[in-house]
Amino acid sequence: MNFFQICLIHSDFSILRYKIPYKVPKTKHYLPQLIYEIEAVSLLHEFADKFYYYTAGYPFLVAKLCKTLAEDILPKKTDRSWTLDDLEQSVQLLLRENNTLFDSLIKNLENHSNLYDLTYSILVNGVRVPFDPHEPTISLGRLYGVFKENGTVKIHNRVYE
Repeated sequence: MNFFQICLIHSDFSILRYKIPYKVPKTKHYLPQLIYEIEAVSLLHEFADKFYYYTAGYPFLVAKLCKTLAEDILPKKTDRSWTLDDLEQSVQLLLRENNTLFDSLIKNLENHSNLYDLTYSILVNGVRVPFDPHEPTISLGRLYGVFKENGTVKIHNRVYE
């Protein structure tokens, strides 16, 4: 008995693998289907990586991208399968829309000039700032979801950049 792995993208972007037993048919016609299934699993990894690249797993952003894919992009296609290009298109649509997350982010940056200045210097000027969780501006940026730690202060989600 062989096992085929079924992968699902978990909410924290870990790949869950389920092994399902199957018998390999003794025919050559099965090979293309097996190759397709293996490619589909590989594509799941690519999708998970790309979703995480843009969203850092932030649930609102993931849900918005999936909703845009399902409701705005896929209905216009004859082939209803998701592609990485579709995901890129979904990101572009998200960046052009007004939503509560972006409104809140903008409001918080406008209301805190020190947070705005630090964010600007990181994004536009490429300044590297050592991460200090006790520094008030960095702490505020983490509270509002603008910053994350990676040795230095980083913008939390690529979509924000």
